[in-house]
Amino acid sequence: MSIHSRIILTAALLAIHLIPVQGSPAGLSVEKNASGPGVLAYNGKAVFAFGPMNELMPWAVKLGSKAFDVTSWARWQKANGMNYVRGYPESGYGWCPVDADGRLFPFKTVSTDPLKFDLEQFNPEYWDNFREVTRLLAEHDIIVHLQLYQQCYFEDSYENRWNFNFWNPANNLNSFVRGLGPNRDGHHPFIESAVEGNDRLLAHQLKYLEKVLESVGELGNVLLDLSNEMGDGGLDPASARKWIDITLQAVENWEHRSGNDILVGMDYTHLPGELARYVLDHPEMELIITHGDPVWPEGFVLHRIYGKPVVVVNSRDKSPESYMTYGRQGDDVRLRRFHWRSLACGVQGVGDYSKLWEISPEGFDRTGSFARHLREFIGGINDYAALHSLLYTHKIHKKVFSGPGVNHYILESPDEALIYIEGETHLEGREFKSAPLTVSNSQMRAGPAEALIFHPASGKSETQEVTVKGGQITGLVLPSFVDDIAVRIYRQGR
Repeated sequence: MSIHSRIILTAALLAIHLIPVQGSPAGLSVEKNASGPGVLAYNGKAVFAFGPMNELMPWAVKLGSKAFDVTSWARWQKANGMNYVRGYPESGYGWCPVDADGRLFPFKTVSTDPLKFDLEQFNPEYWDNFREVTRLLAEHDIIVHLQLYQQCYFEDSYENRWNFNFWNPANNLNSFVRGLGPNRDGHHPFIESAVEGNDRLLAHQLKYLEKVLESVGELGNVLLDLSNEMGDGGLDPASARKWIDITLQAVENWEHRSGNDILVGMDYTHLPGELARYVLDHPEMELIITHGDPVWPEGFVLHRIYGKPVVVVNSRDKSPESYMTYGRQGDDVRLRRFHWRSLACGVQGVGDYSKLWEISPEGFDRTGSFARHLREFIGGINDYAALHSLLYTHKIHKKVFSGPGVNHYILESPDEALIYIEGETHLEGREFKSAPLTVSNSQMRAGPAEALIFHPASGKSETQEVTVKGGQITGLVLPSFVDDIAVRIYRQGR
């Protein structure tokens, strides 16, 4: 199959309201749709998953802790149509106070002043709690995007990173990590040493992986990301390939022994080009895991080539602030637009998160209401599985859209189209006057159709009659809007 043919395959972007995939296993799975690309499904239903939560606090403290009430967060997500957490077992202890109520560490504490650990002894209370928290999230239909390692802890560019890393020799009593340092000068000692002769370090890493899998692997709501941002600070590609293959083999061995299956991918966006392609193309990597920036939408052609479901590891939108974070002033609107943009680009899991551990869901009603509006819109789509992106085959937007807005995204099928329009990616408050919108090169069948015009900020909607003829959708007049607007065009009677 040619690259061009693969690009125009149906995009694997589904909503949770679709008909269950027949014969699908419980929990997370990848199903193939009629055109070939993989579809991320949860409990037999194709899924669009999003929902902010702190990235480490759910597991850093005991369930019921006053420092972070994960139960309230789970209830808040479910009540507002959200269903996703991007997080990890800590790679270090610097981002949550060591004296927080119910504070737990993954390894046995052997000294408190200074704080030191024994990496060869797991803390059973931590891992029991890790399982119970993940089970609680599953009970609320929340998917966990779980990163095996958080690479920020392997950097020394900030004060509270490498010096708090569990594997920093200063923070443990284990000889097999002696001589390890942070990522720098084109190398990642933690990875490279393990596969280039430090057999004890490699054995420890595989034991750690096994502990994670034993704790949550059979719960069904966890997808495993081998590491985020592994290329930060440098990485030897040959050593990294060895480490990836060894780790994937260990996961497969666990699956065979346990009779369970866990979806695996790896954040490729900070890797050198050849290594990134290796990760994307690897048959054991069942997911494409990316940052936000490459998705809007120029990089998404690459994702479609590989025919795998796509999830985003964090909320980047090319703004001067780079990352959004739930709870920061003004970021609620940016998060809303990030969610809609992800939906319209074919993403199925949206890893937005907060580093502000003190916050609670109460008081952030705008984020909750925005999420309910998005879920309402998704629930009205007739056949998400049939939608594909027109922009992937016509990358020059002027060939597709004529009308208001700055950024335009479209998914369509012969009977339906989903359009999302916004202003500049990270600027807010841009007003657009009422004006006609025409779509060219449409693949919808000719004939009359209806357009549902939807305001993401308010949830208000209206309908218009439109015409599809000769590859053009005409007759649609958008009302005035601020920041963004969405349209669903569908054939009458459907």
